[in-house]
Amino acid sequence: MAHEHHIQSPYKGLAPYDIGDKDNFFGRERETEILLGKMFAKNVTLLYAGTGVGKTSLLRAKIIPELTERHALDVVYYADWVSEPLEGLKTAIRKALIANGKITERELKMSDDLAPFLDACAAYSSEPLLLILDQFEELFQYHSRSSGRLLPFVEQMARVINAPRLPVSVTFAMREDFLAELDAFKGHVIGSLYDNRYRLEQLSIEQAREAIEKPVARLGFRYQEGLVDLLLRDLAAREQAKQADVIAANREAEQVVEPPYLQIVCNELWRAERESPQRVITLDRYAALGGTQEMILKHFKQVMSRFSLREQSLAFEMFRYLVTERGTKMAYRADDLASSQLLGVPAEELQPILAHLASKEARVLRADQRLDQTWYELYHDVFARIIRVWSEEFQTDDNRRIYRHLTNAARKWMNAGRDESLLLRGAALLEMKEWQKRNRADTLAPEEERFWRESWTKHANALWLKRGIVAAIGLFAIISTFAGFYANTQRKEAVQQSRFALIRTLVAYALQDNIDEDRERAALLAKQAYLLNQQYHGNVQTQIDDALRRIFHTDAIVKEPYSPVLVEQVCQKVKLKTALTKTEWAQLIGNVVPLEPACPELNPTAPLQLRSEPMRANSYMALSLNMADAGGYGKTAHDVPNQFENRGEVIFDRATGLT
Repeated sequence: MAHEHHIQSPYKGLAPYDIGDKDNFFGRERETEILLGKMFAKNVTLLYAGTGVGKTSLLRAKIIPELTERHALDVVYYADWVSEPLEGLKTAIRKALIANGKITERELKMSDDLAPFLDACAAYSSEPLLLILDQFEELFQYHSRSSGRLLPFVEQMARVINAPRLPVSVTFAMREDFLAELDAFKGHVIGSLYDNRYRLEQLSIEQAREAIEKPVARLGFRYQEGLVDLLLRDLAAREQAKQADVIAANREAEQVVEPPYLQIVCNELWRAERESPQRVITLDRYAALGGTQEMILKHFKQVMSRFSLREQSLAFEMFRYLVTERGTKMAYRADDLASSQLLGVPAEELQPILAHLASKEARVLRADQRLDQTWYELYHDVFARIIRVWSEEFQTDDNRRIYRHLTNAARKWMNAGRDESLLLRGAALLEMKEWQKRNRADTLAPEEERFWRESWTKHANALWLKRGIVAAIGLFAIISTFAGFYANTQRKEAVQQSRFALIRTLVAYALQDNIDEDRERAALLAKQAYLLNQQYHGNVQTQIDDALRRIFHTDAIVKEPYSPVLVEQVCQKVKLKTALTKTEWAQLIGNVVPLEPACPELNPTAPLQLRSEPMRANSYMALSLNMADAGGYGKTAHDVPNQFENRGEVIFDRATGLT
């Protein structure tokens, strides 16, 4: 029918369910009953779960409607931890009581301390007044212990918790990988915040079936027979792949489904079939869309495909700040991202990119108004993993790699006052010349275009100068060439063969280390062989590929724990005897440390003390390996013993020409 394409999707995609979605939220009845029971039993409740399990949706679409409609209680939901937390929470409480008609604008003055303020609220509110503090882990992300905001909040919240006669119930909801942050309350609260806790699990197969079938059934639609079973198998297989070790240890582990991916897949199927006159979502449509894996990544890639190459490059750089190494989200203003400390570009250039990522069609970012300013953060933590996949592809794409190299070089050139020594030259210049033939002329920003023109002009002038000198001494050059041609050819061939031999030696050491189960060193040695073979156009690629397959059990070099692009840049820095910038140091540290540190019990907040002078090649290699061994914490370049003594140090230095 003509009006069908206006029907709102019964699925939320990555948007959390809200109070208005209560009649369309299925599969969490049991969890609702348990959590409500815990909230009524004690004045403090801890709700925790992994990322993307659906804490916010459960609270907003089930718990709050139950408390407000069925039990007629006043509920204050608070999740804005960027602002000053105490003032922000008290303001939210006051606004909620005004909205519920319990007080007027003139009543209830803001008290300095939270406990007296809540005591005053009790005269107007229901008993108890329920505070739901969602995304509580962000309090610790935005307010460190040295910020002057965290400790006052902890102390005043502890006084509320420790007051049994105060008719207030507090529910903390947070990601389980941040539970250790609650140690900040130790010594301040009587008892433990863990005494009345509840862990929200992923959807079981039957819960997921309800979440798939019931929303469309309310609109008169259904899934073709067999499709829901296939969907559940594919979605459960994705979660099983993530937790292969756990399942191997427990073969009877229950199959579960991640709600965000269920929502993305079902939303895409709905969009494709919502105009179907038969009102059936079919198996053929699911196959045509590529199945669960392709549909999940497709959403993000479609958003990014609307950007130009430059806009994609800027988005790539922004994601490095919007997504932390722990896969959590951080909020920034456009001016912060554009600042010289981060991207170093005009804020006006970032605004349209941020606006599109935060649009209703994209929903990659969320734009929040805080204190008359717009802050941007990931719409959902689940995008952290999707962005990581896209970023890896972006880095390995040759076309994008060349462009990123140009933009970074142009930025350094401008920051250094257009220093001629920083212009492109040699292979990088010729590579860029080929890149220009394949891309639109308007891809480059004006300053980048100027940087490119001046680089090429200097190169052309140098060529003319060389040709003039050659013409002036042509006769002498010809004679000299004939005299030394044979000797020079022989010398070059000997040097080249020596390099190839040393590269083969690196491969041999890598394979031996792999046999000895020293995988980190094997990985780095094999990678250096790979880079040197590329640099010198070597003939050792077959042996290197074999070594990489044995070490990484895959043909893809990007699966290794180090970034080849970054190490190549670092080696180039060492070769030029140029000190690394703070940003480059940060990139280096972020890439040489494995994603899962070997020693997680070590204090991750211990700063790595960086040396400001250039590092020798052997120091860099020793540092990176020791950082990998120790989880990357607490090591300094000066404290690191050289693991390549009497072997790798000499080979690496000779093979690269670095001393």
